[in-house]
Amino acid sequence: MVLSIRDRGRGLKIAATLVLLASAGWLGPNLWIARSARPYAYSSATAVPARTFAIVPGSRVTHDRPLSILGARLEAALDLYRAGRVKAILVSGQETA
Repeated sequence: MVLSIRDRGRGLKIAATLVLLASAGWLGPNLWIARSARPYAYSSATAVPARTFAIVPGSRVTHDRPLSILGARLEAALDLYRAGRVKAILVSGQETA
């Protein structure tokens, strides 16, 4: 079966539209979250308002080593604790054997 130039053009337009919609579906919510969270982003631990505790959402630990994202969260919480901005750190997650 041989596609005509018209059919190929239509297929390219549909493909381009799908790529555009998928990009907008991914980019739109991420931009909204980044913009909404901007007032709550701080440049240093000492700039964070004092709270009772910091919550660290869990992530995977492999061979007794946390995933890099979890390591960064733990370091940030420790910085807050050392700066006196929180009194305790609550780490969520599941213990595995």
